[in-house]
Amino acid sequence: MADNTRLQNQEFLHRFYYFLLALLGLNLLFVVLRLVSSGYVFFDDIEHLRAAYFVSNGEVPYRDFFEHHHPLFWYVLAPLVAILPHNTVLAVYSGRIVCLCISLVTFFYIYKIEKRFIGGKICALICLNLYFWSNGDTPTSSLFFIKPDIIQRCFWFIGLYYLFGYFHYKKIRDLHICAISFTLSFLFLQTAAFLFFPLVVPIGYFLYKNPQRFSDFIKASVFPLLLLGAVVLWLLKLGIFNQYLELNWSLNSFLAQLWLGLPFPYKAVSVLPLLALLSFFVYLRRRKTNPYYLILCFLFACELLLRLHLTYVDHYCQILIIYASLIAAPLFRKNRLCLILFFCAATLNTFAEFIHMPINTFASYKILDEEPYGININSGVFTKRVSYYWSHTLAETVHDIHFHTVNDYDVNKLAEKYPPKYIYFFPQWSDGEYKLLQQKLSPQQLNIFAKHYIHGDILNNYTHVKTFIYQKKEDVDD
Repeated sequence: MADNTRLQNQEFLHRFYYFLLALLGLNLLFVVLRLVSSGYVFFDDIEHLRAAYFVSNGEVPYRDFFEHHHPLFWYVLAPLVAILPHNTVLAVYSGRIVCLCISLVTFFYIYKIEKRFIGGKICALICLNLYFWSNGDTPTSSLFFIKPDIIQRCFWFIGLYYLFGYFHYKKIRDLHICAISFTLSFLFLQTAAFLFFPLVVPIGYFLYKNPQRFSDFIKASVFPLLLLGAVVLWLLKLGIFNQYLELNWSLNSFLAQLWLGLPFPYKAVSVLPLLALLSFFVYLRRRKTNPYYLILCFLFACELLLRLHLTYVDHYCQILIIYASLIAAPLFRKNRLCLILFFCAATLNTFAEFIHMPINTFASYKILDEEPYGININSGVFTKRVSYYWSHTLAETVHDIHFHTVNDYDVNKLAEKYPPKYIYFFPQWSDGEYKLLQQKLSPQQLNIFAKHYIHGDILNNYTHVKTFIYQKKEDVDD
């Protein structure tokens, strides 16, 4: 009787696997549709493509133009940008396709982590579908928006998969791949350092139990250290090592202090942390030991504490969402009713996202190419840059305030010298962040802050034509 019931369950799971696979395909179809219909011009698309365009023309980051991210992403994108015609729409959607392909590789390794180390192939598909349960367009858009976070996540989960493989099989090849992947993750975006710190605990415990394996970690660290040393030598050769430290670490630390007090985007993570917590309690009741599940729970807890402390932007929560999905997936695996309810709820969530599909944004990106000079983010990818500060972000403003680097910079004077046809303007910059900065900055610092933002007397000559885009009133009348 027990064997017959087990056989029926296996047949049910085998059939249900294909339903979950179809649902994942539907979610990925939605991602592709969202890729070409993201609702508005996303600044990071323009920022990183423009930085790639600058370096493809021989400009040096930090020295010739402002940035506060690691530079590897722009050098990877540079060959793509160099061969494209000067068309922002084509550049944006080419870059998005590349980033989506990288995200699919990430999904592949998330699937492998869940399947091999947590709960099998059913759990792996549940995990990938859980990712899309977050509210809004954050899960889907974070798979293709042109950001270094995408490739950082990819190498991070590749590294985590091979680290688990090394813990299990103790093959040094896995540890070498893990170490290189983690290093590349860091080189693409410096925040990978915060992902690595919690791993010191399980690695330390592993070495405590297997002290003879310490030499494996010494051997695996050789190539990453050589790679990091080569990057440092490259920065020194270009004469930008000090600027790198200032812009990537000192400035971003100061920014993090200013962001303290802004609310955590609870809607971005939806119910996933609660499901992860419930799954953990169910795991404890079953009294089974899975070290990889416990490691994921520990990483999730550390990431949650970090995000509650520092995060106010939705896309910063993607690693947290993935950890929560990996942990929560086994909750639905053992019970048919739970599995069916999960499938129904996930399907409804997917169709709800289809209903709220935004309008196409080709036209919004196209008009940015009409701007001959880029005084802020009113420019296309290939628009001429007229100042060191070129992207009009909060980071640039705080950099000028904190380091007094470009004291003569004033975006409003640039707007008078190079009158823009369009102004790309975020109203919330003068609401959320500005109100917080008023509490933390001196009047003198706020005067510097005002030089980075379009003043009302200039904006009054423009009218809103698309999301965040303002056009000269006389041009609209014509």
